[in-house]
Amino acid sequence: MISNGNLLRACIDAIEKRISSLGASKSRTLSYLQVDDDNINKVRSVADGLAPFVDYLVVKTGAALLRAGLTFIDLPGLRDINQDRISRVNAARRLVDVELIICDRPERGLEDADLDALIRQSIRAHGFENTVIVYNKVDTVFMSGVQDANDKLQYCSQEPYTTIRARMTEADSMKDARAKRDYLTYLQGLTLNTMIREQADNLRKHVVERYSELDPDTPNKLAVFAISAAQYLEWQNPSRLRAPVMSVADTRIPDLKRYLLSLTGKRNYDHLWNHVQIVMAEIADSGTRILENFGDGKGYSAFYEQLSCDRIPILLTDLAQLANTRLLPSFRVWPYQSDAEQQLESIKRVITGWQYTNNGPLLVASFNKALRENGFIVNSRAQALQGLRLNWNRTLQECMEPAFKAFVKSTSTRFARGWKQMSSRIDDCMNEVFASLEKTSDQTPFKASFHREWRKLEHAVFTRNGSFEFQLHRVVRATQRFATTEEDVGCLVASLMVPIYLKVSKETGTGKYSRQAEALDRLVVTEGWDGGTIVDRYEDAVVAELERRLKQVVHWFLDELKAEMLNFVLAMEELAVDDQQLSEGQRQAREKLRVALPVYEERLTRLREAVPKLEE
Repeated sequence: MISNGNLLRACIDAIEKRISSLGASKSRTLSYLQVDDDNINKVRSVADGLAPFVDYLVVKTGAALLRAGLTFIDLPGLRDINQDRISRVNAARRLVDVELIICDRPERGLEDADLDALIRQSIRAHGFENTVIVYNKVDTVFMSGVQDANDKLQYCSQEPYTTIRARMTEADSMKDARAKRDYLTYLQGLTLNTMIREQADNLRKHVVERYSELDPDTPNKLAVFAISAAQYLEWQNPSRLRAPVMSVADTRIPDLKRYLLSLTGKRNYDHLWNHVQIVMAEIADSGTRILENFGDGKGYSAFYEQLSCDRIPILLTDLAQLANTRLLPSFRVWPYQSDAEQQLESIKRVITGWQYTNNGPLLVASFNKALRENGFIVNSRAQALQGLRLNWNRTLQECMEPAFKAFVKSTSTRFARGWKQMSSRIDDCMNEVFASLEKTSDQTPFKASFHREWRKLEHAVFTRNGSFEFQLHRVVRATQRFATTEEDVGCLVASLMVPIYLKVSKETGTGKYSRQAEALDRLVVTEGWDGGTIVDRYEDAVVAELERRLKQVVHWFLDELKAEMLNFVLAMEELAVDDQQLSEGQRQAREKLRVALPVYEERLTRLREAVPKLEE
């Protein structure tokens, strides 16, 4: 049945009956009856047309392999320097059921590092029972000379050498010289064959012991075969001049074939059980769900109503919550404020020193002007204090930087929490929509259209999210530089000091240096004015700058995301107008499915009883 093409014809007949029972159009019912099994390329070309009614089709070569359900994949050998080919080989190795590793150099079986790594990878990936190691060419590698065979017969006291030696002694009494020569040649070949098998068995034993250490707690079922393919093929040659040295059984090819066929037999039954008990049951369940969910005769009206009236507004609400400025934590540095206020004493000492100069009002005015510009004193007396001013800036930066880092971390965490909440909403919406789609007819055009539009939205959200995170990072870094760079800190503090100097000058008048110093000490360090001390005003200015920059980025992100959401909703509205009702052909197919489903379930029940689970 297999070799003459009847198997493929029987499969195609069953598939065509199934297609017809499902109510498919005539364009989907094709004829494959003229394809023979031996025309592999033709089989592969027509197999593509069977989808989606056939999950996969594996073309196997050889009648014996086809009957056993065995497929071989020949992969490149060791020490391949093509990285692309190596990666594809490793990908194929991960997917196979059983890995067969063939080594043509048994003499290096325990010394070849590349082969050792290959075997260890296979055992870790597939286990001992799914790794088969084959050492070939034992007849040439382990072949000994005639003198070695004679020495072995002379000194070895183990079987079968003692029996061979006794038979050689008996052969000396034979009178026919030709028969005697042939018999001695046979015994000599038998000795060589025995020596080859001894070394091959020792190799197999050492290999099994070596790799048992990978998992000492698991029974070592590693299959190791030392074979001679050349000797086996020589036995298959009817025109050979003489019998090969090794017998058919000693080549170990029959043992290897029986082992491989035993593996494939169990796996074929497992695949059959999985198909009957799981795959076919899922087909019946899908048919039941199709009939249940289309009982009202409507398509996607309920789904679309849920999408447009329920899920999308929830997403927009989450976006609004993400823009809430209350996500920004307070930027207070009370643990560091005492140190910063001590540094402000340097300004107090500078101002106190100005009381005793002859041109006090001029010095105060010059200092005021310098504060308005860049925060540096420009007169000659103040030039000497420039280093003190810079040191004060640096110390304030050191005090503020730890608090600012904590603020950045807290802000990033809150934004990440808000974004995670909105992302989970989007995922919930997607999962519910896909679940609704799975309950509906596969033939409805709306399904493919929805997947296409959803992928567009998903890509847009992913792109905007990456830009949003990048912009947030830029804002945080720019604000950190603004709040910790010496020049920026000096300019910021100078701008904050200007109104204080103006207020002191207005309240105390010119020439009242002691009252000016006292007022500055009160307004800058101790009590504060219109926003607190200089440290409070500095904190508020930094937070205001950060909020200003963050609001711009968040509003941009929300506007972009809302636009993508609205585009998605508009696309769904256009699709729902035309595609929320089933076509006439789909209604007919559903009626045929209602009739065929009970018959299918009845036959499936009988099949499940006929294919029980194999006991371990």
